[in-house]
Amino acid sequence: AKTHEYIFLYAKCREDLSVYKINKSEESLLEYNLKDKYGNYRLLRLRNTGIERFNRETRPNLFYPIYVDPETCGVSLFQNTQFSVEVYPITNDGTLGCWTWSKEKIEAENHLIIGKKIRSEEWRIYRKDYLEGDSKKTMPKSILLDKTINNEVGTECLKSLSIQFDYPKSNLLISFLVGLIVKSGNQDSIILDSFAGSGTTAHAVLALNKEDGGNRKFIMVECEDYADTITAERVRRVIKGVPEAKDLNLKEGLGGSFTYCTLGDPIDIEEMLTGKSLPTYSELAAYLLHTASGISAGNKDLSPQNEDGLFYSNGTTDYYLLYEPSLDWLRSNNAIFNESHANRISDHSQATGKRAVVFAAGKYMGQRDLTAKNITFCQLPYEMHRSE
Repeated sequence: AKTHEYIFLYAKCREDLSVYKINKSEESLLEYNLKDKYGNYRLLRLRNTGIERFNRETRPNLFYPIYVDPETCGVSLFQNTQFSVEVYPITNDGTLGCWTWSKEKIEAENHLIIGKKIRSEEWRIYRKDYLEGDSKKTMPKSILLDKTINNEVGTECLKSLSIQFDYPKSNLLISFLVGLIVKSGNQDSIILDSFAGSGTTAHAVLALNKEDGGNRKFIMVECEDYADTITAERVRRVIKGVPEAKDLNLKEGLGGSFTYCTLGDPIDIEEMLTGKSLPTYSELAAYLLHTASGISAGNKDLSPQNEDGLFYSNGTTDYYLLYEPSLDWLRSNNAIFNESHANRISDHSQATGKRAVVFAAGKYMGQRDLTAKNITFCQLPYEMHRSE
């Protein structure tokens, strides 16, 4: 069966996706391979080649004469005895086209624009496109015919990893798409895949990092039950290496690391306030810890370590929570932070040199007194302990 699949690619700025690198072995694709004091470059036509969409009628501001010095091939926007050759963006059949650059841009980067006489003795205008080291650059093609981007390549790749998954994408295709990002910082990009599937994007990012020494990071999101056994497992295997793989890089392993995280039960504040859904102590403690400090407790079971509700400590701060998942308890005096709690916590803080953050449904002391004891109080949603 013959198929044609589509990829829609968007960018805030077109220039972000204007070129991609190709290997030096492909320099036959280059029309010119020239060099000056600034480095190697090739020449690209300044006349816009998309004549159907970009011409004198659709872009009148880009239709204007450029004047060439026949001795130096330098260009100017003004005609005089030195710049005597007049050139317009006109095709061989006489169609009035337009330039790709505005007058302002040509004035700003005039050193990149040159004239060149072709075999027909006509003059054409080109811009210098400097190459980066041993890498060349070319415009990305709108139709991709390379067999390495076919989904069958993705299927074969998973077979080599001993992973079964229907219709996986080719990791080489994803590498190609990520590689289209050419702005500075590409090698430190964060790549997000909200539908991770078999983990192809993570595989592609790791492969790119190994290829060019980049430090790209990936965030994969997968809600299906195979997130660990397929998505994450693939990433584990390509990082560590697959001894029986034919591909040398895959056999040795791509290196890198990742953290596998799962989501706990959601904490619905509205349902908490009505008592319809009260989280466990550990769930609420983890939520408050992350909300207040950005600290993630991971899979750690956060339980109260003493009568004052100490549930987490780090090098600078002790975190306390007075809580039980019961509306009756939350409406009782047991849920209220009192002077006895404050004195014990203050003594502990003085002994350890740490500050204290306390979460509770209410308090019997003012914050000024608590501040003197190096305690910060954070009240839980007050409706939780109100009488119905």
